Amino acid sequence: MEVKVICHNLSGTGGTETVLVKVLNHLSKFHNIQLVLPNKPDNTEWLHNLDSNIQVRMLNKNGKLSKIMFFLKTFLKTTDDTVLLMLGANMIKFAAKVREVFHKKYGIISWIHFSLFDQQMFDPKNIRYADQHWAISTKISKQLQSLGIPDSKIRLIYNPITPAKILSADSGQKDVCHLVYIGRIQFEGQKNLKELFDALGKVHKPVFIDLYGAGADVQRCQEYCKIIGIEKNVRWHGWVNDPWQEIESSPDAIVLSSRYEGLPMVMLEAASRGIPMIVSQFEGYTDILQENINGYSYAIGNSDQLAEKIDKLSGSNINAEQVVDSIKKFYENEYFARLDKILS
Repeated sequence: MEVKVICHNLSGTGGTETVLVKVLNHLSKFHNIQLVLPNKPDNTEWLHNLDSNIQVRMLNKNGKLSKIMFFLKTFLKTTDDTVLLMLGANMIKFAAKVREVFHKKYGIISWIHFSLFDQQMFDPKNIRYADQHWAISTKISKQLQSLGIPDSKIRLIYNPITPAKILSADSGQKDVCHLVYIGRIQFEGQKNLKELFDALGKVHKPVFIDLYGAGADVQRCQEYCKIIGIEKNVRWHGWVNDPWQEIESSPDAIVLSSRYEGLPMVMLEAASRGIPMIVSQFEGYTDILQENINGYSYAIGNSDQLAEKIDKLSGSNINAEQVVDSIKKFYENEYFARLDKILS
């Protein structure tokens, strides 16, 4: 089978790129794979991790007309026995219209990597033009159903994670709770870091957090930390290509204060290393988090409760092995078994 993977604009530094490399490298063992990009990512290092037999096509021009012509040619050249695996909803509608007008017979599968409704990038109704839908989270599966898409066309596949080595315990100050945040630095909005900072100011026990990530709000966040008096409890690392290469020993937990997410890869990456998590109760968080098994959750908007969960870590009975075992369904062997069954 030939599979063309049609992407939206990618930066080259996100979790979607990580998933693409793993999935496409696996699929290339059994299918002819072509990756189609509408832009040149700012960071292209991830493309070098793709198997050499995967063909990459990339639009190097800017402008809406150039993009339309690029994809029109792509769809017109697509044979009837090809499957289009599509990450962008607007292109799904375009591909379906080209198929209808030019009497093509290629298949269309949607594979959206973020919430369908908490964004302004596309009209979610365009997703309905696909023949089948891969959902990476329970939340997205429910959103697809709310669009009137029948269950028979939806496949809940999640995202794959590679098993990792359990990190050794931090040999530093035992009386200090060590947290890690990995992600975009955004004061409010989706990442909602203000809430995390507010909670750090309310924790009763000594706490320290390492933040890995970049964003337009770094200075604003740093200034706020000074205002509320926690600047000495926060270390800023900026954007790091692979934060897990920098984290040599296990923190007490990773923390996520997001208002919404798709399926956060950072949660899986942490759990695969035996690291517990404290996360906001965004829609779909229970796909990964099992209360008191691999971490704790708190109600969005309740920084007092977040502070309580951070304090709770010191008396926790959560151990690394049970955290690792809690995400079995996401490990590559189970994930690819599901995927191969769908495509067989």
